[in-house]
Amino acid sequence: MRTSFISTANMINSTRSSILKLQSELTKGNKEITTGRYADVGLELGYKTSTSVSLYSKLGTLQSLIDNNKVVGSTLETTQAVLNNAVSGTSSFLEILNGTQTVIDPNLLVAQASSALSDFYSGVNTSSGGLYLFSGINSDSPPLNDFDAPGGLKEAIGTSFSTLIGGGSAGDISGDDMKTFLDGDFAALFSDANWGSWSDASSSNTKTQIGLSETATTSASANEPVFRNVIMAYTMITELDYPNLSAEAQQVVLDKTGKLLGSAISDFSHLEARLGAVQNRIDTSTDVLDNQKTLVKTQLNNIEGIDVAEAKTRVDTITTQIEMSYSLTANIKNLSILNYI
Repeated sequence: MRTSFISTANMINSTRSSILKLQSELTKGNKEITTGRYADVGLELGYKTSTSVSLYSKLGTLQSLIDNNKVVGSTLETTQAVLNNAVSGTSSFLEILNGTQTVIDPNLLVAQASSALSDFYSGVNTSSGGLYLFSGINSDSPPLNDFDAPGGLKEAIGTSFSTLIGGGSAGDISGDDMKTFLDGDFAALFSDANWGSWSDASSSNTKTQIGLSETATTSASANEPVFRNVIMAYTMITELDYPNLSAEAQQVVLDKTGKLLGSAISDFSHLEARLGAVQNRIDTSTDVLDNQKTLVKTQLNNIEGIDVAEAKTRVDTITTQIEMSYSLTANIKNLSILNYI
C-alpha cells in the first residue's frame, strides 16, 4: 500500500497549479472576445489552417487593389482638372483671337500668348504623389523640357525663323511665305522625329491592374498631338516676331493659330472623356472588390469565428473559479496545527 505525505504546502502547490491553468484559459478567452476569432487558429483548425491562410492572402490582394484604385482615381481626377484648365485657357485665348482686329494690339496679343504658353507648360508638368501626370510610363520625370533652356525649343524656333528671314526683316515675309514656313520647317520642329528633343515623356501610357483580372490605361502622354499643337499655336505668336510681320503674314499666323486651338479643344474633350470612362471603370471595379472582400471576410469568420457570447460566459466562469481558488488558497495558508493545540 502506497502512502502520500499530506501537508498544507502540498495543498497550496496544488491550488497554485490550478490557478495558473485557469489564468491561461482566461487570457485565451479574453483574446477571443477581443478579436472574435480563435486565440490559436492553427490549434483549433488543424488541417483547415491552409484554407484560412489562402483566404487571408486573397483578402490582402483585394485590399491592395482597393487601396491602389483610390490612388489612381485621385490621380485621374487631378489629370482631368489639368485638362479642364487647358480647355479653359485655350477657349479664353480663342476669344482674344476673335477680337484681335478691333480690340487688342499685337504686342498685347504676344503678352497674352506668352502667359498662356507658360500656364500650359506648368499644367502639363503637374505632378501628383511624386509622379508626373503626362509623362506616360516615364512618370518620374517632367514631360516637357524647359522651353527657354539653351538648345531648347525656343532656341530652335528662333534659328528656324532666322533662316526664313535671311538678310531681310519680319515685315518682308509674305503671306504665302509664312504659310509655307508654318506648314514646313516650323511644323517639323513638332514632328515625331524632333519632339523627343523637347519632351521626356513616353508615348506608352501607364497600365494599371484595377481588378483581379482587369487592367486599364490610366495616364496620358504629352507626346500626343494635341499637346504639340497647343504649344505650336502659342509659339507662332510669341516667337515669330508677330508685331512686326506684314498684315498678310499676321493673318496667316492668326488663322493657323485659331485652327490649331479650335481642334485642341475638341481633342482635349475626347481625352477627358477617355480618362473619365477609365475612372468609372475603376469605381465599378472597386465596388466589386469591396463585395468580394466582404465575402472573403464572411468565409474567414465561418472558419475562425467564435461565439462571443459563449466566450464571455466562459470567461466569467473562469474568473469566478480563479477567485474561489485564491480564497481557498488563503484559507489553506491559515491552517496550522498550532491553532488546535
